[in-house]
Amino acid sequence: MSKQKFERAKSSVKRIAFLGLKEEYEASMCMVHFQVTGFLPPYCDCLSEKSPPERPFIRHGVPKYHLEDLSEDTLQKIDYLIQQDRKLYGFGKKEFWKRIDAIERVTTVRFTRCESAGA
Repeated sequence: MSKQKFERAKSSVKRIAFLGLKEEYEASMCMVHFQVTGFLPPYCDCLSEKSPPERPFIRHGVPKYHLEDLSEDTLQKIDYLIQQDRKLYGFGKKEFWKRIDAIERVTTVRFTRCESAGA
């Protein structure tokens, strides 16, 4: 991907209204809730004893596979193809945390990194 295309991709990430990360599912849902309603539900607060809603899990019928089954040549091709994806994902992750930090500042509610918040 050219530098110009990558910059356009970054610009698109910044314009996305709802930006979430699978590995930060609960925080992502809290952020969406705040963006839609203007407040955080009680379960989002690290100090709350309320539990978040159950996380949905959907199987899409994709068969299981193991990386050990792929040839070195195939792994190298995959690595080449996803280099830009990794770079853009890194940018998106930084954007996600900027938004989370802004919401935590505005609401004065800590809903991420709860281990360090004393929860």
